[in-house]
Amino acid sequence: MKSYIYQTSMETARALIEHLLAMMDNEQDKTFYFAFSGGSTPSLMFEIWAHEYKEVTPWERMRIYWVDERCVPAESYESNYGTMCRLLLTKVEMPVEYVYPINGANRPKEEAKRYSSLVCSTVPVEEEFPVFDVVLLGAGSDGHTSSIFPGQEYLL
Repeated sequence: MKSYIYQTSMETARALIEHLLAMMDNEQDKTFYFAFSGGSTPSLMFEIWAHEYKEVTPWERMRIYWVDERCVPAESYESNYGTMCRLLLTKVEMPVEYVYPINGANRPKEEAKRYSSLVCSTVPVEEEFPVFDVVLLGAGSDGHTSSIFPGQEYLL
């Protein structure tokens, strides 16, 4: 695996966005399936994307999903979907029908089943599993990755 190291979080966010855009540019007839994490990790990336890359992003070729949600209503500042809406989706030309949020207002168990069915019916499936082009996981300063906290590795 090749590693990239940048001096600032802004440089890192820009490099990631540019990598995703180049990936999409290399396959211009393809629809891309993205699963984003929530929390503070991607917030800077969402802001930069909305202000610096919105005109060069092929929004109509993106399908957006989440890898986690805090199980709160979208209006809550704790909602991962709500955060992406506030920082990115409301500022770009992303067709609403290409965004597949987790409904954090629903009971978690039922919503997990509903969302799993939704993902399996809308994302390309290979060998019975949905296949995303990009799964971007966030990492917290406390060592958690996408809502898997230290001591909960068994959930992986």
